[in-house]
Formats: sequence, structure tokens, C-alpha cells
Amino acid sequence: MAFFRPQSFRDYLQLGRRLLMRKWLILGVAAVVTAAIGVFVMRMPRTFTSSALVLIEPGGIDPTRAPSHVNIEGRLRSLRPMLTSRTTLETIIEDLNLYPERRAADVMDKVIDYMRRYVQVKVSGRDSFQVTFTHPNPKTAQEVTDRLSRLLINRSVSEDVKGARERVDFLRKQVDRLRQEVKGWNEKIQQFVADNPTFGGAGEITLQSPVSALVEQMKTVDDNLNRAQDRKVTLQAQLGREKGGGGSASDPAIRAAEQKVAAQRAKLRQLESVNTSQHPDVISARDELAAAEAELDVARKSFRPSANPGIATAQAQVTEVDLEIRALRRDRERLLKEIDEARAQARINPVLKAQHDELQRERQRVEEELNKVSQNLKQAEYDSQVLESEKGEQFRIQDWANLPQAPDPPGRTLLLVFAGVLGLLAGFGVALVVLYFDQAVYNDYELSRVTDLPVLVSIPRHALPAPTDRPDGPSMSEPV
Repeated sequence: MAFFRPQSFRDYLQLGRRLLMRKWLILGVAAVVTAAIGVFVMRMPRTFTSSALVLIEPGGIDPTRAPSHVNIEGRLRSLRPMLTSRTTLETIIEDLNLYPERRAADVMDKVIDYMRRYVQVKVSGRDSFQVTFTHPNPKTAQEVTDRLSRLLINRSVSEDVKGARERVDFLRKQVDRLRQEVKGWNEKIQQFVADNPTFGGAGEITLQSPVSALVEQMKTVDDNLNRAQDRKVTLQAQLGREKGGGGSASDPAIRAAEQKVAAQRAKLRQLESVNTSQHPDVISARDELAAAEAELDVARKSFRPSANPGIATAQAQVTEVDLEIRALRRDRERLLKEIDEARAQARINPVLKAQHDELQRERQRVEEELNKVSQNLKQAEYDSQVLESEKGEQFRIQDWANLPQAPDPPGRTLLLVFAGVLGLLAGFGVALVVLYFDQAVYNDYELSRVTDLPVLVSIPRHALPAPTDRPDGPSMSEPV
């Protein structure tokens, strides 16, 4: 390329002059491209789109109780396949005699696939959707859209009810299957317990290990013991009131001893919840509790109340509660020993414990899945009842299919303008390519820019002689 790289405004002017020298090339390419695109645009069929707006009416049902009843996205997922099914589209094609040329050249499946591309169902707002169809004939577009919207009204309710019933039947089968699985896991666990007495005893129907059962019994005994002790405190307060305000409940020594016993009892409970009954800390706490209770008994015995007829009755009740507390404490000690023995036995059989835990985990997994499917079944049954009770009131055509008056954008005029702009760009592109491969230098300025040397003399442009009168060799005015 003889032309230099533009660096100044004069360089760009020189580039423009070179392009103007090839204006007919630019215009010719632009005319060819514009004509080709114009022919394609003029031969391109004009299409018209007709639309109908369908409104969903919930029928007064509370949407918080039946969310799927007003779920428009769920509606569309069930309506699109119905509107674009082979049966529906083939019936419309044959009734309205659509695409006769394509039907003569292709099989019906390809014609249906072609038509399916121009059927659209899309959301339009929170409670409505739009059915549209595109065709070269505006009247045909309106007729097809009207057929589709009417078909939607006639079939939507029955299709929804059918789908809801199928879902209910499927979920019921799932619930029955999961119940059988739960029953099977129960039988496996019971057989495991029967084969391994450590985990419940032979023939005993239980799903818990002996340690868990003993811990539950321990909790029950602790609750009874706490209630008995609270009752004893209440009776002692009543006994103090019977003694005319000078009873043991008002004695400072007795109150201090009672507070100490309560603190030692709480400490012992905390230690027994994390340690065995033979742990040194538990044994020490048990001894401290016994010492505190002994101090409380000494303080109560040293107290001398005033004579009162109701004191004997209150003291008898306190004695009865003391006997109950002693019995509960003996039961508690027995349960602690049994828990220790069961834990030791469980440590002796870690493999059996792991197998038992695995059976319980599998049973729990199936039960959780059963609960989830049962909840879905209840919701599906409610939705089915709602749909069956609301037949004919769910859909309403708000805007009937319109007759399109103008073709779909973009129009032919806009496409022709675009073709002209594209033709000019193509012409300039071809001119730039030709300019890139042009090796000639046309004036002294270009020569100075190419060679970086000053031009001392230049011969002005003049007319060339006739071809017969031309001397041999190039003329001085021709490009070098």
C-alpha cells in the first residue's frame, strides 16, 4: 500500500479524496446490496398477530388455603401442552385449511411443528394470560386465536380436575407404599430386639434401648421426688403457721439448713446427669447432701414450738411425705445402678448397638418421608375438591381475539432503510479494500509523506495525447 498511515487532519482529507475517486465503486456496491436485500424484503411475507386475553377467576376461594388454585405459572404449564398438542393443531389446520402448500409438500408432523412456533401462551399480569397466533392473513390469525381461546375455556377445567385426581391417586399410592415400608422396618426392629435381649428383652415390643427406657423412668422418679419435696416444704410452712408464727418455717437456723439442702440437691442432680452413680464427684455430693439433711433434722428437732391442736395433724402429714421421699430415693438409687449396668452392657456390644441405631435411622427416614407425602396428599385432596366445586368459573375471556390492522414490526420501509445503510457500509468497505492494495502516488504531498523527502518540482496535470500520438513510455502525469 503506497498510501501512508493518517496522522493529521490533512492526511484524513487526502484519504477522503482517494475515496471520492472511487465514488462510483461505492455507489455501485451499495446499489447491488440494497437491491438484493430489497428483493428479499419485498418477497418476504407480511405477518399479522392476533391476541386474546383470558382472565383467571379464583371463584372466592381463599388463596392462602389453596395456593395452587391461583398459581398462574402452574396453569400455563398445564395449558401450553393442551393448546399445542397434535390433536388440537391438526383439527384447526384441517377445519381452516391452513398452509395448503406445506401440506402438499411435507408430512403433517412438520406442518404441525411449523404452526406450533406461532402459537404463544404467556403471562399478562397477576391473574390473566394472553393467547396469540401469527399468520400472513389477518382474518386467519383472528379465527385461529378465537378457536384456541374457546378451546381453552371448554377444556381447562376438565383437564385441571383430571390432573388433580391423578395427583391424588399417585400420592395415595405413595402413602400406602411408605406405610408398608414403615411396617417392615418395625418388624425388623422388633425381631432384632427379640434376638438381642440387651436391646429390650425377648418378646418385648419396644423401639428403645434399655438405657433410654431406664433414663425415662429416672426422669419420672425425679419428677415425683421433686413434687414430694415441694409438698413437704408446703406442709412445713403450714405447720409453721399452725404454731402461730413461731413455727420452724420462721426459724433462721431451719431456713439456712433448708437452703443448704436445696443447693446440695441441685448440685447432685447436675453431677448425676453427666456422670455415673459411682463417680467420685457424685459420691462426694451425695455425702454432702446427707450431711445437710442431717443438720436440717437436728435443727428441726431442737425447735420447740408452742402447743396447738393442729400441729399433730401437720406433723403426721410431714412424716407421711418423708416416708414417700425415702421410698423415691431408694427407687432412684436402684435406677442409677441399673443405668450403669445397661451402659456397661451397651459398651460390651458396640456392633449390636450400631446395628440397632441404623435400623432406627432407616425407620425414621421413611417416617419423615411418609409425613411429607401425607401433607402433600392432604393439600392435593383439598385442591381437587376446590377444582371440582368451581367448574365453569375459573376462566373468562376478557378481550376476544382482535383483527390485526397492521403487520408485525419491523415494517418493510424500515427494512429497506436498513438495507440502504448496509449497502453504503459495504460500498465503503470495498473501496477501503481497493485503496489498501493501491500502490500509486497521486500528488507531491503523498510522495513527501511516503518518502519523508521534500518535493522540489512537480509537473501539473495536463491532457494526454491520443493513443496513436503517444510516445513510448509512461507519461509524466500518470501515477508512478
